[in-house]
Amino acid sequence: MRIEEDTNINKITEEDIVVANSSILHAHGIINGNIYVEEGSALFLHGMLHGNLQTEQNSSTYIYGTMDGEILSCNGKIELSGMLHTKAAVPDNVIKIKGCYINDIEF
Repeated sequence: MRIEEDTNINKITEEDIVVANSSILHAHGIINGNIYVEEGSALFLHGMLHGNLQTEQNSSTYIYGTMDGEILSCNGKIELSGMLHTKAAVPDNVIKIKGCYINDIEF
């Protein structure tokens, strides 16, 4: 699915998502796929992401909900205030808000 305008998702989505065209995605549901945030775009994850995340420069991602995949690239801003469960190393430039969890450890 390609998002090219400001969008809210409040359902279960069973595919990969590309946030493009400087758009903003508010994801409140469950995403069973990967998310790719292109330059100038933003993702607000309030629900659950069962997949991986990849970001380009000048993009913004805010994880308030739960993610259980890998951060494949962190070229944009990623701010974590929710929960992240991953087997991969978390990039150093991920901003960890007090009270967030990574692999059940509170920061």
